[in-house]
Amino acid sequence: DGVAAKLSNESGTIQEADMWLRKNGSDVPLTNRAIYGPKQRAGGHGHVVVHVRHVIGMKANDYLELMWSTQSADVILEHKDAQTNPVRPATPSVMVTMQRVA
Repeated sequence: DGVAAKLSNESGTIQEADMWLRKNGSDVPLTNRAIYGPKQRAGGHGHVVVHVRHVIGMKANDYLELMWSTQSADVILEHKDAQTNPVRPATPSVMVTMQRVA
């Protein structure tokens, strides 16, 4: 149904990353998304949350991989541990939702 990813940029300049799907080891055409991570600010890293929806036909034993790349070591898929004051649960770096369509 979709992929949501939290990209964090630790540099002082805007950075680019790409994210796409791979099915059974082969890139899925037209699934790449160029993502631009905002630059770091005085309050911390630049963050962007990306949500992409795809409808991909699957058969028994098929598999999907979420691929991503960037040329900057300052760009990461960031998670956060559970927080206190106020209390809140951990935040994953990537969430994937899938739905079976019969």
